[in-house]
Amino acid sequence: MKTIRTNTFETNSSSTHSVTIKTKGTSKDKVVDPLVKDNVLYPSRLGYNSYVMKRYVTVKSVEEYFALPRQEREYMGWYLKPFALPWEGFGQQQEQGWRAWSKRIRQEYPVQGFVREWLFDKDNPVYSFFVVRKMKLEFTWSAIKLFCNPALKRWRASAPRHKWRDISTLVVDSNFALVLDFWYDEVLDGWINWEANEQHKEFHTWIKKAVYYIEQERPALEKQIEVSYANLKGTTYEERYGTIDKIQKDIDSRDTILLKDIIDNRKFFWT
Repeated sequence: MKTIRTNTFETNSSSTHSVTIKTKGTSKDKVVDPLVKDNVLYPSRLGYNSYVMKRYVTVKSVEEYFALPRQEREYMGWYLKPFALPWEGFGQQQEQGWRAWSKRIRQEYPVQGFVREWLFDKDNPVYSFFVVRKMKLEFTWSAIKLFCNPALKRWRASAPRHKWRDISTLVVDSNFALVLDFWYDEVLDGWINWEANEQHKEFHTWIKKAVYYIEQERPALEKQIEVSYANLKGTTYEERYGTIDKIQKDIDSRDTILLKDIIDNRKFFWT
């Protein structure tokens, strides 16, 4: 199954991060909010996710799931899986997410649990044997695809192999390219629910403004500098270059603020 990471919850696709969603295809030619109403596929208490074509129950814990009346977590006699559960983390002894849910569901639904959970679970040695080999093949195939079609295209384009770039400008261009790569490849085409909590909301608001500055405001300021150079007037330095210096200082100041923000928000770039 595909690994999908969110913030503190683990989705039904075997993964990690807050309650997650899948957005529909969004235009990558302009800055838009990927969480607008028409693009959200997020189930309510008993929802239907058309992307994975399965019914789920939206709860926040294993206890909340089993506290529901059976009719709210069953469909035509079949138990419904939670849409997301708390992430148990790596190496944690306490089972509070999918492992705990799987054990209990197999106790309440022995036949269904055996077929739907154990047969296709790592606890099944036969299944685990083939899954490990399947994963190795997938990793190999993924490496081949990335070799032929490398990721982070904007970042790679910011520092061509056969073109010299001063590090002073590359620091800006490469980091801004990473922001754009993350926006288009992971925010607009990802699974994260950026409305899950205040921290995610703040980051989502920040990155939208950052992308707008990088793609719209900064080029407009640079265009003003070009126009000013083409129309130099006056005899003193201030008369000829005062406006240009002022615009350049504005760009440098805003670049510096954004670069510092990227460092401060770097943990959100891991999805």
